[in-house]
Amino acid sequence: MQLGKGMVSRAYLENGIVSKQYLTPFHKYSPRNIESHWKNEVKALKLLKGKNHFPQLISVDPANRIIYMSYCGDPLSKENLPKDWKKQCKEIEKTLCSLDIYPQDFIGKDANPNPPYNKNIHIKGGVIYLIDFGIWSAKHTSGFNTITDIIKQLA
Repeated sequence: MQLGKGMVSRAYLENGIVSKQYLTPFHKYSPRNIESHWKNEVKALKLLKGKNHFPQLISVDPANRIIYMSYCGDPLSKENLPKDWKKQCKEIEKTLCSLDIYPQDFIGKDANPNPPYNKNIHIKGGVIYLIDFGIWSAKHTSGFNTITDIIKQLA
């Protein structure tokens, strides 16, 4: 079953495992850009292995640019927002900060016109998960939105 369709990848769910396949280059995306997204995501998932609130890396298939990882539930909505969201957000931000991972792709008005404008925050069993680490920086940059900033729009 197809879960998502991004600009440079497609995600599928089968038997509780997500396979995310990076596409071959097309229109405005060069092979270098797609390769960069692929490498960023693999690096972030390796750094986040064993940490709560993030997909867990199962394996990678470099030849076909496929990442296999744990399933992280449904996109965040007002209906599934956990009551302890502030506590969870602090944990997430502390983890990301300690690893120097600053996601740059957690806002997407085109994907979701309703607040919090985000398809990369999911909920599973009352736990908040961040997904999609194709674009991130090891430095805090201006314009960076924390997960708390984003979820506040729902609360």
